[in-house]
Amino acid sequence: MQKLLFSVILLFGIIGVFYYVSKIDLSDVMNLGSSKENYNKVLKIKLNQSNNSEDLGIIFKVDLADNPVKRELGLSYRKSMCDNCGMFFSFPKEDFYAFWMKDMNFDLDIIFINSEFEIVNIFSEVKKDGYIKSNPASSEKIKNTEAAIYVLELNSKKAEEKNLKVGDKIVLE
Repeated sequence: MQKLLFSVILLFGIIGVFYYVSKIDLSDVMNLGSSKENYNKVLKIKLNQSNNSEDLGIIFKVDLADNPVKRELGLSYRKSMCDNCGMFFSFPKEDFYAFWMKDMNFDLDIIFINSEFEIVNIFSEVKKDGYIKSNPASSEKIKNTEAAIYVLELNSKKAEEKNLKVGDKIVLE
């Protein structure tokens, strides 16, 4: 009798999970397509020159990746990103992180930022095809060489176009 009761409960549990999953809109979860993008923060870049901050007037609209699911997904599957848009990753602690280009459709600049909101590494023109599906372990990994707690992903060549440099400061509003 107990086995039958357990089996019935297990069956209803499985049905419930399938029902719940069927109701999830994956395009919302994965943030696919330009109509689903949610650039909800403004990022300003300032140049730090011997304790004087000069406002460079550089503003990016960014989508926040501030939890494990969003950080893992990143910009994967998106077809493109608007010219002055980006993704801003926030990690729980300052550390060394590795990024790869899994399921990317466009090249990126990847910028690592420390807890003082200072750019510590810039990796330009990271290629979308750096991820190897048949052998993920051999895929190109972008790793910061200075501890960082934030990462900013921008369209490829955007860091050079805006003349961003190590030592520049950012302000998230």
